[in-house]
Amino acid sequence: MKLLYIHQYFNFPENSGGTRSYDLAREFVSMGIDVTIITSSSNLKEFKFKKRWTYFKRDGIKFWVLKSNYSHFMSILERILFFFHFAFFATLKALAIESDIILATSTPLTVSIPAIIKKKISSTPFIFEVRDVWPEGPIQQGYIKNRFLIIFLRKIEKYIYKQSAYVVPLSIGMKKDILSRVSLNNIKVITNISEIDRFKNISNKVELKYDFTDRKIILYAGTLGPVNDIMYLAKLAEKMIHIESKIAFLVVGDGKQKKEIIAYCKKHNILNKNIYFLDPVSKNSLPYLYNIATMGSSFVWDYKIKWDNSANKFFDTLAAGRPILINYQGWQADVIQNKRCGYIMPYYFNEKDVVELAKYIMNDQIIVSHGKNALKAADEFSLKKAVEKYMEIFNELKNIVNAKA
Repeated sequence: MKLLYIHQYFNFPENSGGTRSYDLAREFVSMGIDVTIITSSSNLKEFKFKKRWTYFKRDGIKFWVLKSNYSHFMSILERILFFFHFAFFATLKALAIESDIILATSTPLTVSIPAIIKKKISSTPFIFEVRDVWPEGPIQQGYIKNRFLIIFLRKIEKYIYKQSAYVVPLSIGMKKDILSRVSLNNIKVITNISEIDRFKNISNKVELKYDFTDRKIILYAGTLGPVNDIMYLAKLAEKMIHIESKIAFLVVGDGKQKKEIIAYCKKHNILNKNIYFLDPVSKNSLPYLYNIATMGSSFVWDYKIKWDNSANKFFDTLAAGRPILINYQGWQADVIQNKRCGYIMPYYFNEKDVVELAKYIMNDQIIVSHGKNALKAADEFSLKKAVEKYMEIFNELKNIVNAKA
């Protein structure tokens, strides 16, 4: 079987960011599937790409990489232009690659364009993996307000889902949201992955400038953008410093709001006192940071649709055997409550809420117990189970194609 895998923002484990596509592709190869990935150089900063397209092979996976200057600091217009730039050239490349099945993973929604065009021309079925429900997210957040544009974008979304041989959302909430607008039978949830084996290896040490001896660390490792709302964490740190000085917040990452958040921490005299910032580290280095942390964390803006997220931070924390702190409801809150593997803070908190959180973190017995429960919960989101679900889809589509032939 030949699989064409389209992922605009692909990462290797030595990059910072999620490695879902790498982990899945490597497993697919081990099962005898011929995998070719079309991606951009956006996250592959350590490589020097000189030509428009660069081909190489790694871990049995074939790669076609489009040279790109994409940045998270781009304006909305610049991002949109880049999305279509990638879609155009990825379409030309996809048409030249022989494949039996296509797996296109969002974001952005435009990664579906090469898959749809190849389907129309060569009858190649494609799976559309939904990492973030779009355009519903920006609509509910108020970024998209024009009524006619909203109608147009929702029609495009519906068209993409209807053209897909399978739609794979990364959470139950995403599935419910999609089905509330589009009637689909070919939809299957395959959540993000808790890579337990990766988080056992803490050999890739990270140099820390700060002394965390005898302190409890709440780790946030991810993007510092508006949706992630790490200003929430800064405000939490501001309250916590007056309640429990032994609790520290370690923020690892970059993004549009980083300077603003650091400025806030300086203004309130908490920077490098109980909240600390590090630049992004590779996925391979994250296990070391989670090993020294007391808890992991994941935060989002107060929009209900964002409760449906399937953030890597949540699954990495479970894989590391650490309790998880979140500030939202939804399916992840249900996991925390049912598995007793973390703590849910209200989005709008007061001093009493922070006192209760401090009691939780300082209770070593609960932290150890919830850490063990987190590791057990991680097994439900293992790479093995994700691959098994994808193989069921591949085999079903293969049988359909063979029957038509």
